[in-house]
Amino acid sequence: MSRKFSTRKLQPEYLQLDDRKTADFKNKVQKNKRLIDLERQKLADLRRRMKQLPRGPYRSQLSIILQDGMQQLERVIPQQQEAEERLYRMEDGVHPSDIKIIMADGIEHVANYLLVSADHDLALMSLYTKESNYLKKSPQKNSLHQGDKVFAIGSPIGLRHTVTSGIFSAYRRQGDDGPVYLQTDAAINPGNSGGPLIDENGYVWGVNTMILRGTEGLGFAIPITVVFEEFSSSLY
Repeated sequence: MSRKFSTRKLQPEYLQLDDRKTADFKNKVQKNKRLIDLERQKLADLRRRMKQLPRGPYRSQLSIILQDGMQQLERVIPQQQEAEERLYRMEDGVHPSDIKIIMADGIEHVANYLLVSADHDLALMSLYTKESNYLKKSPQKNSLHQGDKVFAIGSPIGLRHTVTSGIFSAYRRQGDDGPVYLQTDAAINPGNSGGPLIDENGYVWGVNTMILRGTEGLGFAIPITVVFEEFSSSLY
């Protein structure tokens, strides 16, 4: 995503903040893994008890409880796997200097600041530059409406300066308590996820993040408001 980057030097407290977020996220992942393991043990015990019971209401009740527990596990396990993969990336020792940023004019920079979100598929980077061109967040009084035209910008499969267009469909929540995404049919492919989703006026509404496997025209972006909330202490 293009934006105005800070020219302030990286201070030790920012690295400590990132380390704290990684540690907190690790504790959360480990706790959830333990809860999943305990739930598996509980369901295995229920399965053994059910097999020992004669046919009747009590066995039928246990069967319903068992099926419900298995369905909950099926929903939770993919989320846990995704969290463990993200934790692995966070602990992999990636440093800002390892990241190369190529601007639209081809000039290359090295990131001097890196902050990874523990809750979203987002990372904040900064660089030193004299240029001041950047995409702006939409005014607060504005809102996207179903059918509004939007554009996804990025470099799918390495094809730089690629723009795809589509329309905004709706705000979609993942699960009952999950995050909210912007749904669009603008083509999102590996390489332009992470790029901005903008409207016809050039305002940024979101960060392209994913598509649904086995579908066409179902792309999703993280709302730009989430970016500013997540990195509020580092954006100014």
